Amino acid sequence: MAEQPSSAAAESTIALVEGPRVQRLRQVLDRCLTQTVKTCSYERMAQCFPTLAMEGPEQLRSAHGQVTTFLRSQVEREFEEILKERGTAQKLNDLDKFIEKAKERKTSGDAESVLPTSLPPDNILRAHVLPVKKQELAFLKAKLARIQASNDNLATEVDKQQTGITETTQRMRKAFEELDQAVQTSLQIPVQEMQAHMEEIVQEKIEA
Repeated sequence: MAEQPSSAAAESTIALVEGPRVQRLRQVLDRCLTQTVKTCSYERMAQCFPTLAMEGPEQLRSAHGQVTTFLRSQVEREFEEILKERGTAQKLNDLDKFIEKAKERKTSGDAESVLPTSLPPDNILRAHVLPVKKQELAFLKAKLARIQASNDNLATEVDKQQTGITETTQRMRKAFEELDQAVQTSLQIPVQEMQAHMEEIVQEKIEA
């Protein structure tokens, strides 16, 4: 006969199922990452690298995809490491169970009849560590906020670089236009007149 799994193994298997709070925490992470990827869009990257966007748009689009994929995977991996290191999923699942049991007792009218001394030792212990679990949840939220702030700073820096590139391009375009205008003007002046004009300038410099 096949050996029946122990109750401890069954509890471990159940604990792997993520409760509502873990799922909501993952949803918060996903929304933050989605917003970050939107901020670092391909259009912004193309504005920062206009030449590459014109000459090799496929290469630039591929690079953009690699950057956003790497960013998302790095954040998700770090998030999973934090969950595993601190046992956050298990603790949030326990919190969900406590809240659900409290609601059931309140609905059945047994809330006042339950004495702390009648609770199992595990439940009493978990009730004492609830503040710690809340602190860890706050830590994770703060971690996500720092990641979002870092990504916002990166987007700001990209905007600054884009502004600098645009200004430089405008100055170069203006310089080329002035040079072209000077060349066109010089081509329209007869050689004798240009030579006489140059001699006048030289004479003025000598007399000065």
